[in-house]
Amino acid sequence: MKLSANGFLQAVLTMQSDEPIAVGTPVKLTGSFEVEAAGSGDAFCGVVCTSRDTICGVQLRGSVCLPYSSDAPAVGFAVLACDGEGGVTAAESGTNVLVLSVDTDAKTITCLL
Repeated sequence: MKLSANGFLQAVLTMQSDEPIAVGTPVKLTGSFEVEAAGSGDAFCGVVCTSRDTICGVQLRGSVCLPYSSDAPAVGFAVLACDGEGGVTAAESGTNVLVLSVDTDAKTITCLL
């Protein structure tokens, strides 16, 4: 039996961006209800879960699956920053999350924002 946290405590807000942002991309706030794809070393406020032109749904809370680069973050509380490639990496400063699972084969983590 495979366990999942999909949909747990999910909270999504509609935001705008200057250009389309792909689903699954970590984003940072740039203005009032405005986001952009987070760059390397940036903290992120959420992850794009829907996208249409320059309007996107940004998941701010709940369980998300994200690709990671570098070493796998450990299960438990972690600080993550964006890697500039659409994924995250363990960092000294960034976004505090609870890592629920690590898939080293797929190089993804499931975490709570």
